[in-house]
Amino acid sequence: MDKISELAQVSKRTVYNHFETKEALVMHIMSEMWRKSTIQPDFKYIPNTPLHDQLSSILLAEAKMFSSKENLELSRVAFGHFFTTLKRYKKRWVSFQQEKPPCFNG
Repeated sequence: MDKISELAQVSKRTVYNHFETKEALVMHIMSEMWRKSTIQPDFKYIPNTPLHDQLSSILLAEAKMFSSKENLELSRVAFGHFFTTLKRYKKRWVSFQQEKPPCFNG
């Protein structure tokens, strides 16, 4: 949440006013990134321009979007949250598996 509020240049309180939990924020970021990646650019086929040049323009626009500072920062935050959460749950699962149920402590 610190990184998000820093990127947005708002307080953490403001972020929490819009997103109840970190998970809700991360899911919003991920769905927004997905939406942006699936938007079809407004390119029109131009018969007199070589197809190679037109396709190159589309690929460059996609690469620019994915490599933008905004997209990279949001990706780091979202994926960092998922990996941290996954590690925490795995750690809890391992400790849970190692515990003996009370009925076996006899």
